[in-house]
Amino acid sequence: MEYGLDEREVDFFIAEILDISLSDVQIQRISKKLVLNKDEQKKLDFYVKMRLNGHPLQYIVNKAYFMECVFYVDENVLIPRSDTEILVENALKLLKNNTNPKVLDLCCGSGCIGISMLYEMPSLSVVMADISKKAIKISKKNIIQNLGSNKNINVILHDILKNDNIFSEFDMICSNPPYLSENDMKNLDKDVKKEPILALNGGFDGLDFYRLISEKYYKSLKINGYLVFEVGINQSEEVVKILKKNNYKDIKIIKDYNKIDRVVIGKK
Repeated sequence: MEYGLDEREVDFFIAEILDISLSDVQIQRISKKLVLNKDEQKKLDFYVKMRLNGHPLQYIVNKAYFMECVFYVDENVLIPRSDTEILVENALKLLKNNTNPKVLDLCCGSGCIGISMLYEMPSLSVVMADISKKAIKISKKNIIQNLGSNKNINVILHDILKNDNIFSEFDMICSNPPYLSENDMKNLDKDVKKEPILALNGGFDGLDFYRLISEKYYKSLKINGYLVFEVGINQSEEVVKILKKNNYKDIKIIKDYNKIDRVVIGKK
């Protein structure tokens, strides 16, 4: 049956409905053994309709895959993307020789950064923070879903504009902050328009949160602690300037899988 969608997206929905892997769906499709019952077909039709109306796949099924974890997501948090895995992978490399390192994840959203880091490195102690009460609720749900009742991770409601001295002595601060400029916000893709504005809008030039975090949270890092940012396209050089202005050293830019500058790291 034709649905007006890419076949891979239809297969994604079928995999979710039947609770099988994408490869199993494709095998069944090729062997012509892919059959849905009436209720399953009804659910697929609903999913397809939602998708054709511009809803992202992950919001439709309330599920996103990131690193080795599976996250609940809805319109109250950004959808975890593979680009952010670059941040997590490189952050873990920096901490591999630390003993029981402490990490702060600012603008945590779904919790994909902090939760994935602790999943990969159980010796970590992680604090995640966000200004959105709905995001905090989702992060807590994702902690239980991926880590159970792990005592090494906590999530708190926090306005990033205020440090208030509640954070101190972290080995690392990670953040994928809002980084779209005012111009970017006017030209969002249909899918992205469904994501929370609060998690997208980075001010006039998209750099407001890089300035705030670099300055206000410098005191929250240990000496030789790291500040690790995800950045948007064409923002890396400006973020490097911001870090230099705030006395960070050993600054590095790391590219994503598409050879685009994606992560900027500075050291206190």
